[in-house]
Amino acid sequence: NEDGFWLLTFRYSDLDPGFDFADFNYASTTIRACTAQKLNRYFGPPGMERCSLSWDAVKAWLWIGNTAHLRRSDFTTQSGVFKRYSTARSIPELAELLATVPHYATWGDADYSPNHAGRSYSFRSYSESAFKAFWPQPVAVESLDGIATRFRYSDAEFFVLDVRSYRDDAPTSARNRTILGEAQIDWLREELIRSEA
Repeated sequence: NEDGFWLLTFRYSDLDPGFDFADFNYASTTIRACTAQKLNRYFGPPGMERCSLSWDAVKAWLWIGNTAHLRRSDFTTQSGVFKRYSTARSIPELAELLATVPHYATWGDADYSPNHAGRSYSFRSYSESAFKAFWPQPVAVESLDGIATRFRYSDAEFFVLDVRSYRDDAPTSARNRTILGEAQIDWLREELIRSEA
């Protein structure tokens, strides 16, 4: 999301032990609207109203990109990228959430590179090593580049795709534009066929 980061929360229904998709909530707006001023400095516009966030109902958290906002001065050094990830991770208002529930993540523009960078990004290794250090993937997909992963939560299976490692916005006469890449799409198809969820 170009405004900040996207978050999804999901929790079990009290009456049903299975996964209830009615409780799968998009929380980007909530996290930005209901937060303390320090969090607003990182992820929201100034002047937002404060309110208290309760993590009690959250059973797991899915971060959909932009988990750290790299600045131009960060992109070209490993220490700059790690510093920005460390800064984002040290926000006190998120400490309880980060410590108490499982987290799953993928990256977007802000935590990978300058806008719209993809497979030919020169400093990708810096972003990838920092991302993997701060967001360990539940399953490393050895056959793919990047950070694609999968996880199972209750009776649902999630496939988290990488929209940066295969991205190619500069087509030539020999190839079309791509975001997911053929290898990742093939992996996803095979995994969906095998899935028992």
